[in-house]
Amino acid sequence: MPVNIKQEEPFFLQFVKYYYLFLTFLVIAVPLKYDFIHFLPALVLIWSSFFLLRLGYFSKGVYNHVEYKILKPSKTKNRLLVAFTVFMMVFVPLMIKFYTGGNPYLLLLNFGSMVGADSNYYSYQEYFEANNLGVMSLQKLPYIVLNGFSALAFWFFCISYICFAKKVTLFQKCLLTVLFFLYFLQGLSRGTSFENFELLMISTFCALASRKIRTDYNFFSYRQMVWAAGFIFVGALYFIISKSLRYEIGEVETLKGPTSSLVYDPSGWTESLFPALGKFSLELSGYFVFPLYLTSEVFWHIWTTSQGFISAIIPFTADFFYSDPRSYAVTLEKYNVDRGACWVPDIMSAIYVIGVPLYFLLIYKLGRLSAKIYSKGIIYGDIRYAILLYIITLEAISLPVGNFIMTSSANQIALVLIIFIIYTNSFKELAK
Repeated sequence: MPVNIKQEEPFFLQFVKYYYLFLTFLVIAVPLKYDFIHFLPALVLIWSSFFLLRLGYFSKGVYNHVEYKILKPSKTKNRLLVAFTVFMMVFVPLMIKFYTGGNPYLLLLNFGSMVGADSNYYSYQEYFEANNLGVMSLQKLPYIVLNGFSALAFWFFCISYICFAKKVTLFQKCLLTVLFFLYFLQGLSRGTSFENFELLMISTFCALASRKIRTDYNFFSYRQMVWAAGFIFVGALYFIISKSLRYEIGEVETLKGPTSSLVYDPSGWTESLFPALGKFSLELSGYFVFPLYLTSEVFWHIWTTSQGFISAIIPFTADFFYSDPRSYAVTLEKYNVDRGACWVPDIMSAIYVIGVPLYFLLIYKLGRLSAKIYSKGIIYGDIRYAILLYIITLEAISLPVGNFIMTSSANQIALVLIIFIIYTNSFKELAK
């Protein structure tokens, strides 16, 4: 008989909380020509989202077993891991060839060619446009579908072996390493960092879930936090280097901010006291600070008007006043807000459609749902629900800064597949 446990903040909520703290710190540290007060609406919005998610989770009531399920992977699962790794070793090079026209296994030997006009990023963009790959076609469809299945399978094996496996053999560790490398290779081939960010997210989620399942602790120890911080720092450093290599060497020196409207401030406090921190935070600002700036600009320029206030309160009314597809970004252009190539955060896309009150209700309901999914996925050891919990965590990470689920067709397909699998109660035995 399960017994009620004390109100502990689960590991996935702690993950989201520390991520939001990281965003808040970046806003304070980054040397940009806007003060903290300007970002306050966005910070209030994201922290309100977190506390409603948390409130929804605890309102449901969580139950716990005396012991978590740590299982020996079945022979079938072990064989499937081998088969999937072999499949990915064939599929990933073919997919890279289709989307970029390049040879994936020459990328690591040719890393220096990422600089300037010969960069992988621009080569990918040119090849993508020249071959009209932005348009759906029968030739493209198999790659999209198989990539979606591959994303779900990748999550499944990561969570199965890292989180729940009683013992992972050296051979199985090597197979997982190969899968991580192939995932990394996809991002390298395009000169982008999205895949590497996803690797960082699934790795952190699995490490936290594994610690919870094996020790009943909801977060890293101090020693593990040092290792995790180092790992994240290396990941951020790789992101900065790969981003800078998209430009000509001289052009890198002239980059002063994410866009023309959110520019570098040489008099910022970090530039005066900790210049290395200032430069580091500035390099991250395009992905992690600009979306907060955009959200705040919506508040200052749109929601403070009568039409904007109505669109923010009453669902499905924004289209009557504005012509933006699922956001206010286009409308902000008349206020000289330059979006550049930066993403519109999910939080803005959602509020544009359903308004703030309904958005807050949706986040609260998502928190209640996450409690049920956490119980089945982590406490009862059903990997299908653990995958769904990871997707919820990824969406919570995505809310303030991007659209990590809906911008990726692979993630969309994986989400639909896991919901279908849970709804039909498929692969029940394999998920144990």
